[in-house]
Amino acid sequence: MSSFGDQVKPQPEKAGTHHELVKTLISLASLLVAVIGVASRDLPWWAIVPLGLVIAILLTFISWGPAQTVSKAWRRKRSRDRVARMYFSELEHMLTRFLRELSDTNTNNLAYELRNITGMRDKNGNVVLEPVSDLQRVSEWLHLLANQANHRRTSDFLDFAKALNLAGTQYWWFCYNLQNRLQGIAAQGLLSEPDLRKVKLAWNNGREGANRFLVDWSELIERVNRESIESVGGIDRSTLKSIE
Repeated sequence: MSSFGDQVKPQPEKAGTHHELVKTLISLASLLVAVIGVASRDLPWWAIVPLGLVIAILLTFISWGPAQTVSKAWRRKRSRDRVARMYFSELEHMLTRFLRELSDTNTNNLAYELRNITGMRDKNGNVVLEPVSDLQRVSEWLHLLANQANHRRTSDFLDFAKALNLAGTQYWWFCYNLQNRLQGIAAQGLLSEPDLRKVKLAWNNGREGANRFLVDWSELIERVNRESIESVGGIDRSTLKSIE
């Protein structure tokens, strides 16, 4: 989970804008030298008009690239600020809900239900479910993000949303892999009947809350993506199935 921060990087907007500005200044300086050289000569009046047109065209051509870069950066900032005002509070609320979803001290969630089968062994003596350290790492990461969200800087919104979506994706993958593992164990008859009932009960009870959370999470991320000019991540996650 420590890789979350490495995967969500701020975009170097200012570096590109500075590069364009430097190129523009060099071009303008070159043009100015040429204009001064021509102006120092005694030109007839009829030559001044076409010379002015040429200079205007060159200025427009030189300025077009930097103007486009500045315009793009300005539009991106406006979009980011608008989306941040619309969704910052909702994302914070979802983060709080996410932390409750990961806590095994709250009833009616998957983490709580999994406590009942942690350490259980199958007929071959293999542990069915190790202590759930993955959920603990996601929870620790979310607490760090909660501290970042307290500053409420609109410039941080996209990175904040991307990190949250990445955490949600990690949680879904954990649930999906656990689902497949438990289904395989049940299908192979590796558990006694009482233990199998316990596994089915824990998973089927916990997955309902997990599905509700993941559906609401996906809907929120989808709305953010529709409003933002930059995607904060994918949301294609299938529904967790019951174990029969």
